[in-house]
Amino acid sequence: LIKVRDACQRWVMIGYQWSFSSAIQSLKKDIMQGLFGAPLRLKTLCFWPRDLGYYQRNSWAGRKRDDSGRWVLDSPANNAMAHFLHNLFYVLGEEIHISAWPVEVTAELYRAYPIENFDSIACRIFTAAGTELLFYASHATYEDKGPMFNFQFEDAEISYGETSDEIIARDSSGSEKNYGSPEDDHQFLKLFEAVETVRTPKPIVCGLEAAFAQTLCIKGIQESVPEISSFPDNMIQWSKNRERLWVKELDEAFYQCYQKGILPNEAGFSFAVKGKSVGIKKANGSDFNGVG
Repeated sequence: LIKVRDACQRWVMIGYQWSFSSAIQSLKKDIMQGLFGAPLRLKTLCFWPRDLGYYQRNSWAGRKRDDSGRWVLDSPANNAMAHFLHNLFYVLGEEIHISAWPVEVTAELYRAYPIENFDSIACRIFTAAGTELLFYASHATYEDKGPMFNFQFEDAEISYGETSDEIIARDSSGSEKNYGSPEDDHQFLKLFEAVETVRTPKPIVCGLEAAFAQTLCIKGIQESVPEISSFPDNMIQWSKNRERLWVKELDEAFYQCYQKGILPNEAGFSFAVKGKSVGIKKANGSDFNGVG
C-alpha cells in the first residue's frame, strides 16, 4: 500500500478512530514532548463477548485465510480490538504520523468457539526503545469490560476506562491532567478529516506508517503460536439457546494478569500455554507467507 500510494502520489488514511480524537492527539503530543519522562510499561484490556452469529456472518470470520487463500488473520487483535493494540504503538510514536515499532512478541492464543484462529489473546510486546506493552482481549468472556488502559512512565501514570471514562495523567507529586475521553469526538471524525484533506491538503495523523506497527505485531503474534490452543471443554459454558458461549473464570484470569502485568502462563493458570518469543523486523506484505 505504501509503494502504491507513493507511486500514485496520493495519500491514505487509516480509520483508527481514537487516533483522530482530540484526547489521544493531546496525550500523544505531551508524550512526544517528554512531559511524563520515558515510557516504561503500557497495557490495555478489552472484553467484548460475541455470539456464534458473529463468526457465521461471513466466510472469513475467525479464519487465517479466506477461501481464495488470501491472508485474513481475523481475530480480536486484528479486527474488533485492533484499535486498542494500535493505540499502544501510536501514542509512543516519535512523530504524530508514526508509531513505535515492535521488535519482540510473546503471545498466548486461545479459542473457545469452533473457529480456525483465536478468540482470546494475552501477549507481551517490546518496542525498539525497550518499552514493554501488554495486550489482553477476548470475545469469549462472560462480561463486557473495557476498553481500558494503564500507561506507566518514569514520572507519571496515565489511565483510562477502569475508574474513569476520561484519560487521567497523575504525576509523582499527585497533580492530575484530564485529557477527556477518546469517545467524546464524533464517530465519523476520521471521515470528516478525510473529506477536509481532499479539499485542503494537510498532514495525515494516522496513515499507513502509523498503522504498520499493528500489522507487524499481528504477524509476530501469529508466529508466536502457530497452533491455536483450545480451552478445555470443562471451562466452556453455553447459553440456553446455544447462541453464545463463554469461558468460565476467563474474565477474572485475564483481568488479574492485566493488573499484575503478567501472562496467564506466568500466573500458573491450568489452561495456559506459553507461546514462543518472536523477533520482528520491518517487512513487506510478502513476508506474511511465513505465518502459520
